[in-house]
Amino acid sequence: MELNVKERIIISSLVPQKSNYATYRMFQDLLMKVGLSADEIKESNIRTEEGGNIRWDNDFIKDFEFKDAEVELIAKYLKELDKKEELSLSDHISLYEKFVKE
Repeated sequence: MELNVKERIIISSLVPQKSNYATYRMFQDLLMKVGLSADEIKESNIRTEEGGNIRWDNDFIKDFEFKDAEVELIAKYLKELDKKEELSLSDHISLYEKFVKE
């Protein structure tokens, strides 16, 4: 599955504040997979600006292979946001369309 810089950053924001050990371990493995490398951060000039906004200059697409359990985990948290009517058009919709199979 192809993900851009923003989608990779947004996945990291889905990590729940409270959960169980197995979920945290799955997210940890997932974040190791989709997290941006030091070289990618440097090449894209990714930075946090005043107010906490993350910006970058060069967007790029990277292809990832996800296990079924990883897809289900991401989909679960996106569905929870949808149920609470907290999906953001600018942040979550592209991920929702890629990970939630309805």
